[in-house]
Amino acid sequence: MRINDTESKISLSTLDVLFWMLDDSHLKNLQEKSTKVLTAAFGTIEEARRYRSEAEAQQFTLSHICSNGTSVRSIPQAV
Repeated sequence: MRINDTESKISLSTLDVLFWMLDDSHLKNLQEKSTKVLTAAFGTIEEARRYRSEAEAQQFTLSHICSNGTSVRSIPQAV
């Protein structure tokens, strides 16, 4: 997935809030605002969800590497 400038400026914390507004809020105006921001940044809600999922997986991997003291260079690369 290509990350454009807008996407790279949106943190996972911000995405969490936007998706809470979209999925869990019962206030219509919050859902509309979240939809507007996510579609402006990612084109579609589905693309925003895909980006969030990939970013969370990458963050988990990096935190796992750091907590285990594993050097990035020692991680086998897929061929």
